[in-house]
Amino acid sequence: MLKNTGFCDRYIIMKNWQKEYSKSIRNIDEIPSHLVDKDISSLKRVSEKYPFFSNRYYLNLVSNHPELKPVIIPDERELEDNTGLEDPLGEEIDSPVPGIVHRYPDRVLFLTHNICPIHCRYCTRKRILGKNVNFGKNTWDRGIKYIESHKEIFDVLISGGDPLLLNNSEILYLLEKLKNIEHVGLVRIGTRVPAAFPERINSELINTLKQFIPLYMNIHFVHPLEITEEVKTACLRLSGAGIILGAQIVLLKGINDNVETLKILLRELLKIGVKPYALFHPDNTRGTAHFRLSIDKGISIVHKLRGFISGMAVPNYMVDLYRGGGKVEICYNYIKSKDGDTYEIENYEGKHFEYR
Repeated sequence: MLKNTGFCDRYIIMKNWQKEYSKSIRNIDEIPSHLVDKDISSLKRVSEKYPFFSNRYYLNLVSNHPELKPVIIPDERELEDNTGLEDPLGEEIDSPVPGIVHRYPDRVLFLTHNICPIHCRYCTRKRILGKNVNFGKNTWDRGIKYIESHKEIFDVLISGGDPLLLNNSEILYLLEKLKNIEHVGLVRIGTRVPAAFPERINSELINTLKQFIPLYMNIHFVHPLEITEEVKTACLRLSGAGIILGAQIVLLKGINDNVETLKILLRELLKIGVKPYALFHPDNTRGTAHFRLSIDKGISIVHKLRGFISGMAVPNYMVDLYRGGGKVEICYNYIKSKDGDTYEIENYEGKHFEYR
């Protein structure tokens, strides 16, 4: 399939990702005027607390598709939300050493830095984006030493910020260290890069990553418009190198909270070799109330997907509980009644069947 990608494959290989990333914008004044509904000064006030940042690729995508505008363009409502929490998931409570979140017995979250290809306005870690946070090799080494000393740890999820914005030598360093820990059997990378900055997925990065197969990558998508030709090529290059790809999607009011949009996104992901893995209910992060919807609506959306698209395309609908409670799958209850060993079960069409 890659032989037929033409321009897009050459585009990704030839472009210098660091040079392209250096062209990213932080200045509100550089946002195209047709993407600004409010007085520019109001957006500047928002960005003083929650910085604006976007690479040129994604900003051009939003410029051509205003449906994506809420993903990166600051909104006055971010400053009006006093209901959310700075650290809704209690990551800092479960951080035994800087950069490590150890919540579940057999796995840890490894935060490498706080740099991203774009600043998603609904981000769980709004509190650290664009701020001075002490990351780097000394911090990583403390995290690696912690993992080495805890033999119960099987699964390490490398995240951030976005780990794919590290230099290849830094990625190589981290993966070598983690893969050489005998009790670590699973290493995952959580990233927005393939969907929001496909220039980064070049031959050098692919060659670095494929040394550590099996390697799993969870890619963050929110809308089918993000699946451009460049993104298709990036994902197919990753899967073609043997990297196992999954998708994490955040359910967002006004962006993807309808069945048809999600149906298109989920199907398109499968077509580019990305298995939909989790559909996350938006976290109760301060400054994000305008993205939140009811859990009942989320259950209804997933219920209307199941049975009407391939089971491979249906993600688990997850809620990440406050204060470190962890992720819990929220499901529609298909069991309607029980009498002894006989169950009355509803199918995807709403029909009821008896099952012993």
